[in-house]
Amino acid sequence: MLYIGEHRLGRGVEDFMKTVVSVQAEQPREEGLTGFLLVYQNHFIHIVEGSESTLSRHLRSVIKGGDEAAEGIGKVKVILEITHVNKRCFVSWSSRIATPPTLASQLKLGAAEAARHADAVLTKVLRLVDTLKKLPPGAPLSQHQALQLPEAELLQALLDSPLLQDARDLLQEQRQPPRIALYDDAVWPMQSDFVPYNLLEEPIAVPSEIQLDTLETAEGDDGDEEGGGGKGR
Repeated sequence: MLYIGEHRLGRGVEDFMKTVVSVQAEQPREEGLTGFLLVYQNHFIHIVEGSESTLSRHLRSVIKGGDEAAEGIGKVKVILEITHVNKRCFVSWSSRIATPPTLASQLKLGAAEAARHADAVLTKVLRLVDTLKKLPPGAPLSQHQALQLPEAELLQALLDSPLLQDARDLLQEQRQPPRIALYDDAVWPMQSDFVPYNLLEEPIAVPSEIQLDTLETAEGDDGDEEGGGGKGR
């Protein structure tokens, strides 16, 4: 899962995310998360890997943690969510604080542009992760490497775009299953007037003809069996 957000915690957002990830990993029967967090002054980009249920609980802890730090999290939007992944890309969870370059041109918020901007964020973050693997721990980024970071204006444009669903609304939809009107279809299933809701409340009246036929058939079968047994003796 790749999600972005805005915050008012300064550098404290790094400690907040680290606490959320570590506390969740200590829970019984909980799968540990791996990923990478990129922190800006007012924005963050977070890639996390784990089971679907673990990711949902993680996102809920970030948005509705119940503490003062969670109140400093602003808009959060999920850019990408992939299921049925055979292998994780990260072996652990790590973070990085950086200063992004400034985007001079104004961004458009159309559907095609939003998809292109989301792809640009993902590409730049993965490129940064590959770069950090080649650097010593804690080594600063070069000027050329810093210019490859996703711009803060790019993140803000995606956060302001109505084409991307807010993570709070996404969590609310997951907790409330959609109501499906099964009997509104005119073809199938049948209309609700013909559905036997009281099948187990009232006794079923069996027609007498069916009862007589059933009894005659049963008596004939018993006679055949007795006759066959007599011949055998």
